[in-house]
Amino acid sequence: MYDLIQQALKQAIQVCAAEPIHQIGTIQPHGALLVLGADHLRTVLQASTNIDCFIDLPAQGVLGNPLVELIGISSVIQIESLIEYAKIHGTATGLVSVSQQQIPLDLDAHVYISDDLFVVALCLDDSPPNREKLGELLMQMQDLLLAIEVDTETTGYFEQITRLVRQFTGYDNVMFS
Repeated sequence: MYDLIQQALKQAIQVCAAEPIHQIGTIQPHGALLVLGADHLRTVLQASTNIDCFIDLPAQGVLGNPLVELIGISSVIQIESLIEYAKIHGTATGLVSVSQQQIPLDLDAHVYISDDLFVVALCLDDSPPNREKLGELLMQMQDLLLAIEVDTETTGYFEQITRLVRQFTGYDNVMFS
C-alpha cells in the first residue's frame, strides 16, 4: 500500500513539475506583466491588458516604447539591476517604485528570462512585510516539527508545511519535493 501511495505521489509531482507555468499567456488579476526586448532601451514588446492599473498607460500605449518613457529613469535602474541579476541566476525579485496617477507606488517585481527576452511581473503587495510573515511561518513550522515527534508519518508534516508556505506566499499551488 505504501508503495502505491509513493508511486501516486511521485506521478503527481511529475505532472505538477511539467505544467507550463513559465510560458507567457495569463497573469493573475493582482499582477501585471511586461515583456522587454534585449535592446539597451528595453523596448516593451508585450504587456498584460491590466498594465494601466500599475502605470498610467493602457497596454496598447506601452507597446513599442522604451521602458524609461513609461516608468522613469529611477524605476528603470531598479529593473535593470534585477535584469542583471537574472542574467546570472535565471530569476530576480525586488522592489520597484513607480508613479501611478502622480502617486508613488511600490511594486514587487519578479524578473526572469524567456526566449532571450526579459519578463517583468509586477504585483502590488499590501500585505505585512515578509520579515514579519517569515517569522510567523518559522514559528508555525517549528510547532509542526515538535508535534511530528509523536507521529512517525512525515507525509502529513510535509502536507502541513506546504499549506503554510501556500498561505505565506499567496500562491495557489505549492509543491514540496
